[in-house]
Amino acid sequence: MRDVTQLHPELQGKIAELKRLWADAGLNVAIGECLRTAAEQDKIYAKGRTDGTVGTLTNAKGADYGSVHQWGLAFDFCRNDKERAFDDSDGFFRRAAELAKQKGLSWGGDWKNPVDKPHLQLETVGGERLITNGTTSELKKRFGTPENFMKTWEEWDMQKRYKSTEEIRADKELGASAKVYADELDALIAGGVAIGRGGSAGLDLTEDMVRNLIYCSRIVKARV
Repeated sequence: MRDVTQLHPELQGKIAELKRLWADAGLNVAIGECLRTAAEQDKIYAKGRTDGTVGTLTNAKGADYGSVHQWGLAFDFCRNDKERAFDDSDGFFRRAAELAKQKGLSWGGDWKNPVDKPHLQLETVGGERLITNGTTSELKKRFGTPENFMKTWEEWDMQKRYKSTEEIRADKELGASAKVYADELDALIAGGVAIGRGGSAGLDLTEDMVRNLIYCSRIVKARV
């Protein structure tokens, strides 16, 4: 599946941050495969083994839950260019991966068997190490199946949501940024930017959404 929203919420947040970092670095990155079912994993495992093609792509079978993709903690990426999607002549994958590693992700390009340059994965979730020595053994030990692990994601989805800029301005957890964010959003709305249902009291934004809006606004202003 090429659907970022099917990944663990913490990884989704890191991908959002990475998109900004990649754009700032001039890297035009496309997100590829994300969550993978057991059946999808088996099809990939069959490559080079039973499907008549040459070269294997993975050592993990679907029923073994050995792929981090199956646990919603990994995704693949490439150039956002159909003609040169996997062209690495200029070190594209390492450059993109170095920024990802700054956000706590592990890169398949650092592996020895197999080397997987288009692969990134989150090994520590909520401060807990869940991928050990590159394997899903800890996940299987603690949760048994990916489905059981996914049931624990609900708490991550319960992010605070702001219904107005006044709620943002009053949020003490944002510290000094609260007034700055609220003022900038008010300015955007006053300038005719449609956010939520319209107006400073018609919002439905998480903190990540607020930060993204402010970031994009500042980028646009800097380029005008």
